[in-house]
Amino acid sequence: MSPQPFPRHLRVAVSMLPALILMMAGNLTAGPPALSDFFLVGYDAQYCYTSPACRPNPLLIRADQDGNIVWQNPLPLAFWYHAGYIRNADRNVTEDSFYLSSIFDVTKVDGMHRILKYSKDGILEWSKPFAAAGFPDSFGNWVAPISISANPVLGGLYAGTGLGVACTGNNCRVERIGPNGGTVWARIFTYSVRWVATDVATGGAYIVGGVLTDTISKLDTNGNILWTRSLPQPNPDLPNHSPNEALANPVDGGIYSGCDSYSAFTARIDPNGNVLWWLTDFPVPAASGGTAYGRTVDPVSGALYIGGWPDRYGKVAADKTLLWTVSTLTYNAYADARLDGNGVYISGNYQVAGIEKRNGDGSLVWRKWIGPESWRGGFYDMPSVHVGTPAAASPGTCSPDTTPPALTVAATIAVNATSPGGAVVSDAMLGVTATDACSTPTITRTPSTSLFPIGSTIVNYLAIDDAGNQATATQTVTVTGAANQTAALQGLVNASAIDNGTKKSLSAKLDSALASIGKKGPAACNQLAAFINEVSAQAGKKIPTATALEWIAAAARIQAVLGC
Repeated sequence: MSPQPFPRHLRVAVSMLPALILMMAGNLTAGPPALSDFFLVGYDAQYCYTSPACRPNPLLIRADQDGNIVWQNPLPLAFWYHAGYIRNADRNVTEDSFYLSSIFDVTKVDGMHRILKYSKDGILEWSKPFAAAGFPDSFGNWVAPISISANPVLGGLYAGTGLGVACTGNNCRVERIGPNGGTVWARIFTYSVRWVATDVATGGAYIVGGVLTDTISKLDTNGNILWTRSLPQPNPDLPNHSPNEALANPVDGGIYSGCDSYSAFTARIDPNGNVLWWLTDFPVPAASGGTAYGRTVDPVSGALYIGGWPDRYGKVAADKTLLWTVSTLTYNAYADARLDGNGVYISGNYQVAGIEKRNGDGSLVWRKWIGPESWRGGFYDMPSVHVGTPAAASPGTCSPDTTPPALTVAATIAVNATSPGGAVVSDAMLGVTATDACSTPTITRTPSTSLFPIGSTIVNYLAIDDAGNQATATQTVTVTGAANQTAALQGLVNASAIDNGTKKSLSAKLDSALASIGKKGPAACNQLAAFINEVSAQAGKKIPTATALEWIAAAARIQAVLGC
């Protein structure tokens, strides 16, 4: 007979909120999610359902995308049997920090449960007492399970307590907790709070229960209730169809909600509480266990990954299209979706459990054990995997950043040559700019030289933002040679208001220079020198000084182009 799962409140709860706009208040800035590491929380799992002697080495591990351990640190907790265990955990991608909740700290300070924050380097930043005595477990501990959800918009996290608790005093409540561990606000509810999830579009929260039993409510950032919904029954023939979890949807700011107690349903809900669709019997039929455990959302597409009994995992598109199912080597398939949207990390909690990395099409990238030898071959509570939760995408935001940069390029630009090789044209002269709402784009151009030859050159531009989005444009740079510059100078002379005698003399010299350009000998250079001498002699007399200086500079530039 296959072993049955722990009750929800007596097993490791896996953070199922997905992983990069990283948008927070204060001094945190927006940007696309780009962190590829993941966290594991686990401890010895050798038949812990019956053995009080197990779980001696709880660990927090950070691993890279290839499953290599970056660091591992012991947790200051004693698990199970009159001590406590990890209830929930979640990574805050914006802070690159990690939160976890425990039931009973090893010191049992004031009989309180704890919330702990770890830095990206595995350093314990703070430990916060959270909830007093709740209900007794099978070993006599008084516990109040804690559901936590990192807040990538405002920083810190939400914490809720109340599952299975008689709501007296402050046992059934939700708190918004800041990054430094201080309580921003706390709201007391009449009914048990089964789950709390951050509204990743606004920084508010979704809660299951609290207001009424088996409802979903949306709270604003100050804890005010925006709406409460009783979900319709997806199938009256299925027992225990009430929701007990919610998963943030970073694509539209809504949630996915479901139940893992053999109820075999998941609902997609928009930010206004409307049920967009129901899904049942995926990835395995309800008779085999239903859609139990391991739901997580692809932060790029909004697709839903779902694990099911006993060893199946699947993916459903945001429009409810069933994409694929695969067989895993885990008994319960917990998971978290990768920040880049290209797949999922899957962990499990039975004898053959390990960690799998799969691409978005379900193909296996690797499967391995991560952690100490004592974690292997156990029964329940193998490592749970956590990637993180980006804030929701909306117009002008960056999670995911799919908008190319705005590339501004003048179609043509004309400059005068200053040497026989052409003209040096700076980027400022080219006047190309690229802007992006989420990052500072890089601009490359071909050719990349700053010296442009006489004639016309086609320049190609490519702008790339930090998310890899691209924009392209072309520009024609025309460098004017000696002949065209001489003709233009003659036009200025002929159009001027100087006396006709001086005008005819200067124009004749430029005519001779123009006729000599391209021919051997110094004739063109000599005529330009004669032009400069006459203009200098008449400067401030028959020719205004400013005009004379302009003509002299133009003639000298033409001489430089000719190599005089």
